[in-house]
Amino acid sequence: MRLTSLLFVIIILSSCGKKNSDLEYALILSGENRTELEQVLSHFSHNSADSLKLKAAKYLISNMPGHYSYYGSSLDAYKNAVDSSSVLKRLPWSIRNIFYLYPYQDVYSLMDVKRVEDVKCITASYLISNIEKAFECWKYPWAQHLGFDDFCEYLLPYRIGNEPLNNWRDSLEGVYCSVLQKMRGVDELFESPYQACMRLNDKLIEEMNQARSDSVCFTHSLIGTKTVVGMRCLEYVPTAVLIMRSLGIPVSFEMIEQWSSRRGRHYWNAVYHFTGLRYPFTGFDSRPRGLNQDYKMNKVYRRTYAANNQTLIRQYPDEPIPAFFEDRFVKDVTHEYMTCYDITVDLRCLPEEKREYAYLCVFNNEHWTPVHYGRINKSKVTFTHVGPQTMFIAGYYIDDKIVPASLPFHVNLDGTVTYISPVETEKIALTIVRKYPLLHRFANYSRHLIGTAIEASDYPDFRKVDTLGIISRDANTQYDSIYTDMSIPPYRYFRIHHPANSLQLSELETYDVDTTRCYYGKLFLPESHLLAGKTYDLYNRDITDYVEIKNWLGIDFMHPVKIRKIKYLPRTDSNHIMAGDVYELFFYQNFTFQSLAEQKALTSSLTFEQVPAEGLYLLKDKTRGTEHRIFTYKDGQVFFW
Repeated sequence: MRLTSLLFVIIILSSCGKKNSDLEYALILSGENRTELEQVLSHFSHNSADSLKLKAAKYLISNMPGHYSYYGSSLDAYKNAVDSSSVLKRLPWSIRNIFYLYPYQDVYSLMDVKRVEDVKCITASYLISNIEKAFECWKYPWAQHLGFDDFCEYLLPYRIGNEPLNNWRDSLEGVYCSVLQKMRGVDELFESPYQACMRLNDKLIEEMNQARSDSVCFTHSLIGTKTVVGMRCLEYVPTAVLIMRSLGIPVSFEMIEQWSSRRGRHYWNAVYHFTGLRYPFTGFDSRPRGLNQDYKMNKVYRRTYAANNQTLIRQYPDEPIPAFFEDRFVKDVTHEYMTCYDITVDLRCLPEEKREYAYLCVFNNEHWTPVHYGRINKSKVTFTHVGPQTMFIAGYYIDDKIVPASLPFHVNLDGTVTYISPVETEKIALTIVRKYPLLHRFANYSRHLIGTAIEASDYPDFRKVDTLGIISRDANTQYDSIYTDMSIPPYRYFRIHHPANSLQLSELETYDVDTTRCYYGKLFLPESHLLAGKTYDLYNRDITDYVEIKNWLGIDFMHPVKIRKIKYLPRTDSNHIMAGDVYELFFYQNFTFQSLAEQKALTSSLTFEQVPAEGLYLLKDKTRGTEHRIFTYKDGQVFFW
């Protein structure tokens, strides 16, 4: 049998071409495990009807080098703890799997783990089973638009990241099939990967919402305490890929290394439609649609199973490169998300050490983060597929950090490049009311207060009320006040009432007739809204916490009082200019942010005089907070980048 299998493999490898050289390289790397991989090739070589499965096996094995899992006693103990947890046992597979994968995000910090390459440990039975089941998934109506190459990318892979090899297809078999049964008989739905994805993800969202309402959490020494409420996109996305692919829904793993207009990276899923379009969504969290552009993007990458020969590590492996570009299993898909341009950037200085590549970098609130690379040509560098409306610099990677090498610049909508350089001979007065862009969710906390009634009553259930006033303007995330009707007599009970909107408040002050004396009553909510063990405090002067009001919030002053003014602060990001805080203004010059002036805020805005015009600026609050964002200033208006 061994001789027969070997003959089949020799025949398979006998033809010329790079694909077969990759296959032979993988077989050589497999060492003692080579017989397992050869069994897979042999298994699909006996029957001509399996020719496509043989091709799939070659694809998996050829691209297997570089794929691996981490194993160790601490990871085994963690898995056993998850399996034995009475809380997690009650959860659906989907959410349990998220908890399983938690440690693998930071597995590199564990001392007792070892990395095991797939080529050295994967079994023939495991690989054959995965190939067979993937081909079964290809038969679903919503997968019929996939050619073989698409099938290999979206359905065939047996893993997503560095998780242990496991029988996830077996675990999921039949679990979610019923979710898609209602699509049967409706042709335009039953053939749509978009519809299949949307319906299945609705189920995942339902399961996650239930886990959130149950306040599910799990504690283990390896990960600390993790709650479903605190889960992030990186936890959602890999498990969503496995679930979708188990039912033949072509879904990918997408990511950006750094947002264009805020700190942090992001991960999401995308479903591949028969139109050739990809519809972004986040498993367990958001439905397929166009990607939310509230936060600007720059370079988008897709995690793949196939090694990308165009990655930097493959092109120039001898040069030190940032960790992100050491990953051979990603490819640039920016062009699928935005209009892109190839741009050439002027380098203002040469690297201290010889470098073949420079990096396209985005500001992450503290320093420049590389998101792309380009080959240096004398004093210039060309970057491909760059999106507009992001502030960049070009830099070198030296001693594990980015060394800036160009002026800041952005790409215009027509593909031209605009450099930003201060004009020190021209001075301006710069007025600013925020140090960080206002995000819509924080804007909504203020806007939802519009229409809120301030009511008074002699009864704690407010069966009869007098309306003292209505909030009619947007507080814009800052303190604001409403003055009451003084003809209304004193009352013991007051409330903030909005039956239509859920309100979120950070601070509240109530003043007597001359608006100098502040009353502090006892806060209370309707009994139906009370949560056991939860306290509600709007008087603690901590603007970072808040109270959620679903209908109304009452104040008991213990005796009748006459209230003239109510001062309130909506839930806020605390990034507006705050009176009493000390701020420092920087401007970018000579490859670094240099301090220009320091000022204590007296009101809700700051004005800095004698500022060099047309520069790139940064304002930091030295009293509190960590969020601040680079900006330009033109015609009296701040433009955050």
